[in-house]
Amino acid sequence: LASGKFEALPEQVPFLPGPEEPLFGVVAALLGAAGIGAMPWHCGCAAVAALLHGSTQLRSLAIAALVGSIALVLLSSVACRPLASAISCPAWLEPVEEWPWTAFGS
Repeated sequence: LASGKFEALPEQVPFLPGPEEPLFGVVAALLGAAGIGAMPWHCGCAAVAALLHGSTQLRSLAIAALVGSIALVLLSSVACRPLASAISCPAWLEPVEEWPWTAFGS
């Protein structure tokens, strides 16, 4: 990963990008409209969970922090779907046509 490209796996896994794919391009494609700007949020949430676990030794607290951050993004996205015409949602939360990583159908 130091070269910015995925290293070849012994057997290429079909759902992972190939070794010739640039890392940031793959991340941007997976994150969709949120793009690479979502990385600090997700990395920050993982860091907070690691700090919580390190300081309290409570695995459940660290897991709750991770699940809570995922739930917050999911709820924000789900709330924008029916309210998209009534409120101004950020562009990265608005529904995207043909999105391959939906949480609850399309």
